[in-house]
Order: sequence, then C-alpha cells, then structure tokens
Amino acid sequence: MAKKKILASIMAGIMAMTMAVPTFAAQIDPADCDHEFGYWRYTVKPTCTTEGKGDMYCPDCGSIVEKDATIKPLGHEFSNATTRNGNFYLVCERCGAEEKQALTAEPATCPHDEDDIGIYNDHEATCTEDGYTGDTYCTACGTLLEKGEVDEKAHGHDWEEDSNACQLPTCTESGKDFYVCRECGEREERVTQPLGHSWEKTKVTPATCTKDGKTVYTCSTCDETKEEITEKATGHKWNDGEVTTAPTTTSTGVKTFTCLTCGETKTEEIAKLPEESKPSKPADTTTEGKKDDTKPSTDKKDDTKPSTDKKDDTKPSTDKKDNTTVVNPTKPAKKAAKVGTKFVVAGQTYKVTKAGKEVSFIAAKKNAKKISIPATVKSKGISYKVTSIAAKAVKNNKKVKSVVVGANVKKIANKAFFKCPNLKKITIKSVKFTKKNLNKKAFKGLHKKLVVKVPKKVYGLKERILKEGLVK
Repeated sequence: MAKKKILASIMAGIMAMTMAVPTFAAQIDPADCDHEFGYWRYTVKPTCTTEGKGDMYCPDCGSIVEKDATIKPLGHEFSNATTRNGNFYLVCERCGAEEKQALTAEPATCPHDEDDIGIYNDHEATCTEDGYTGDTYCTACGTLLEKGEVDEKAHGHDWEEDSNACQLPTCTESGKDFYVCRECGEREERVTQPLGHSWEKTKVTPATCTKDGKTVYTCSTCDETKEEITEKATGHKWNDGEVTTAPTTTSTGVKTFTCLTCGETKTEEIAKLPEESKPSKPADTTTEGKKDDTKPSTDKKDDTKPSTDKKDDTKPSTDKKDNTTVVNPTKPAKKAAKVGTKFVVAGQTYKVTKAGKEVSFIAAKKNAKKISIPATVKSKGISYKVTSIAAKAVKNNKKVKSVVVGANVKKIANKAFFKCPNLKKITIKSVKFTKKNLNKKAFKGLHKKLVVKVPKKVYGLKERILKEGLVK
C-alpha cells in the first residue's frame, strides 16, 4: 500500500509539470522553434473523470502548438485516507472520491506490522494551503495510529504577468491584465480602467457673420475628435446702401447693401416713380368781335415745357456693376513646416528634419508600454516620412516593453533606447540600415531575454544587436 502511495505522488508531480505550470520566457523565434514541449492554458479544466479543453503553448517561443485540443481525464489520485464506521477508505486528493479497502485484521488484535503502516493526507505547503506531515494508518485494520501536524504555512501566489494575453485599455474601454502563478499555474484577471481621452486643440475656426466659431479637439491617443462652439455668429453689419438700378415710371429700382465685415450683399426694391400729370387746356373766354386780351404772348417762354437738354437722372446706368454676386476667397495653399519644427501625433513627438518631407522621432508618449514608430506621419495636411530616431528618444524608459521601428527609418542615433530594462521585444521593418547608421549604444542596457525581429534583407543586423555587446 505504501508503494502505491509513492507511485501516485510521482505521477501527480509529472501531471502537474506537463498540464498546469507554464514557462514564461519566450526566447526563440517561432519560425526556428521545434515546439518539443508545451503547457496547457485551459478553457475547460479536466477532472479525474471528465475531459477538458485548452490550448497548448510552446514555452520557448510562446506560439500555440495545439488549438482547442481535447485533454484526457486526469484519473484519481488516491493519496489520502480516512476511517468511518470501522471501515478504511482511500480518498482521491483531487476530487474526494473514496475507495473502500478490504481489511485483513481486527483493530483489537492487529499487531500493526511495519509493512502495514502507511502515511496518508500528507502534502507540502502550496500557495493557498498549509503543509501537513500526514496521518499514520494501519492498512491491515484501518486504525488511525497517529495524527500529523502543520509543518509549513501557505506561501501565497508568485504572480507573473502574462503579456501575451493582456488586453490594453483604450480611451473608452477597460483593459485586462492576466497574471499566472509561477508556482501553481493559477490565473488571475485584473481589470484596468479606461485611459480617458487626452484632448489637444487642433483647429480653431473663428465666427463669421452667419456661422458660429468652433474649436476642434483631437485625442492624442485614439485620434477621436470633438467640436465645441466657442463664439456665436456675429451677424451682418450693413452699410447705408447704394442705388444700383434707378427706378423709372415704368419699372422698380434696386438698392444694394454690402456687409462691412464679409462683403456679402443684399438688395431692396425701390418703388416706381410716379407719372407726370399733363397740363389741362385753358378755357376759351373770347367772344365774337371782341379782342381776346388773355391770349398769351408768343414771345414768352413756356416754362412748363420740359427741357430736352436736361439729363434724365432716372435712367439706370449701363456702366454700373451688379454687386449682388458673392465672391468666395481662395483657400491658402498648405505650407510645409520649417526644419526644426516639432509636432505631436498620437502622443508621440516628431521634429522636422527636411521641410515638407522628413521628420525624426524624438519622444514617446508618457508611460507608454508599447511604442510603434510609423513609416509616415501627417501634420496640418502634409505627410512626412519618419527617417530617423533621435538620440536619447526613449532613454531610461522603464515602462516600455516592445518597440516597432517603421519601414522608412534609416538611422538610429546615440542612446536612442539606452537603459530600457523592461524592453523585451524589438521589431524592425526597415531595410535601409547600414553598419554606420546604427549607433553602438542605441540598444544598450535592455532586458536580458530580448527578442529581435528584422527583415531577411538586413543581413547581420539581428546578430549585431544581440551578439556584439549592444544590449549588455
């Protein structure tokens, strides 16, 4: 019986190593890894009698070796024991299932031979359970001969972050950090709060006569935008107006008003001029044979007759322009920033090195764990290639864990990533590097298990970073 107990303990240890406890430090490129050994990450944990489900991971490269695989039942582990109503039972350590044992002696007369003595219910201290020396039983008669005692207190979990499973928070959504106990393989999920937007003023539109003034804010983290009305429309300020079409007796005129602020125009109708009344014919007061003294003198001018020399002011001018057309001003052309100009895109700071064409990455977002340096960035409508990483751009950053270098970067300056102790992964997409434009101290003082990925075309770059002392 004692031999069976020892064998069960050995098998339990083997199962624990192969089924529960993961290895965390991925050091090999998945393409070069043989995946000879793996650990399970359960989706459905197997029991003694039921199958489980899970993914098997390679501890050397972190890749999934088997996806959604079926895991066989673990089987009972009868390493514990108990007596009840004069009967002796072996008890499964995992599930508590009992197996009644046949007794060969009566307790009162049993000699308790040494071969029949066994220790059960013993276990070492775990993360959550105290260690116990075990109870001494006689397996021949089922008698409990001696109770054990606690020999070591539970030592608690030894948590390590599972970076492959973490879900980073966004500005509006919570994230999740996953931790795995190095000792027992237990997993813990910890929710991280949303980051919240980091608003930056990106565009200001002043108020006009007809439109409200607005300010546009852009989040430096996620590029989401919002708009705020900062000033109400001012309304038009009209001048006194100008007669652009004079009225006549047969047609209306037009008076045009111009806004003193924006130049927009409006018109008002001018009523027709009244028609001139015709003079009535004078009455004939003469009588036959009598001289008419009332006859007007032929030498006297008729002042009532309109002068033909007089200019008709009511006639509309044909030379006058119609000011009712609103002319929209032409948009100014986009102007490239001068060399040395700095700007921020998505929380990262860049500096213009070639006007309208190239910039250098000079600073990462504060507290960023992942840094991605793009191939191009856009500022004020103009796109720039990111062609270099400035000296000391990420120096002494203790938060950053991974870096991606964009496809247009061709130079990494002195101490760009100097002393970043938690930087474990560098992915370089550029094929424009030469030996002279990668500074010797650019990647010095990084994590001892650093993983570097480079394009195949860049011969020797990975080896130079890892083997020539640049990271030591």
